[in-house]
Amino acid sequence: MHTITRLEAANRRASRTIVDLDGEPWAEVDTEVVLRHNLQKGDRLEEEQAATLLAEDAFVRSRHAAALLLQARGRSIAELRRKLRERGHGEVSIERTIRYFADKGDLDDRVFAQTYAQHLFKTRCVGPGKVRYQLRRLGVGEADISAALAAASGAGREHQAEQARRLLERRLRNPRQLSPLRLRENLRESLRRAGFDADLCLELVDEAMRERWPAAQEGEEIVPEEAEGSPRRWGESGLAPRRKANRP
Repeated sequence: MHTITRLEAANRRASRTIVDLDGEPWAEVDTEVVLRHNLQKGDRLEEEQAATLLAEDAFVRSRHAAALLLQARGRSIAELRRKLRERGHGEVSIERTIRYFADKGDLDDRVFAQTYAQHLFKTRCVGPGKVRYQLRRLGVGEADISAALAAASGAGREHQAEQARRLLERRLRNPRQLSPLRLRENLRESLRRAGFDADLCLELVDEAMRERWPAAQEGEEIVPEEAEGSPRRWGESGLAPRRKANRP
């Protein structure tokens, strides 16, 4: 049995309280815990009660940290768990915190996956494969990922084709001097890394190659057309294949 001999604010905001037991420093706990248990100087505490106060304090600190993380942006359950571990919170407090926010509706992997997928489709030139990869990295389950992709408007083939063409246009603004075969492979790989479907990658790259260099042959190197004065941009002159001169 212990006696509370001191209760004093630990900071100006009084968000933490210093607690002494039996005239000795014992712990600094969240003031919310002190008020919830109506602690007063002179109160007697059993060992079990003291342990409960420490557990409550650990939960409150974990909950406050999680609230700040969720305030910044949505999180998956796995990501929130990892972040709290990195900040040194204990497993019991973390799991209690996750249940707390899940019960409130602030932590739901299916909702998070749908919001995250829609955001990526709207703000970046990516395909479903990239979105699936990113959600897996954040610890979202396959069922929730599939549901998110099925619900996202950006996962449709028309939207994919539009985004893939935009990505190709950027890649073709300053093409490297490569043979058509090598350039074609580089463009396909760029689309694949961005998560677009394999058949769409083949179709759109071949389409772009036919439009830009209809007469290109496999052994030719693609270089910008020469013009008088300053070099012209792609939109003004286009690009054309040219054979490299054979040196004697």
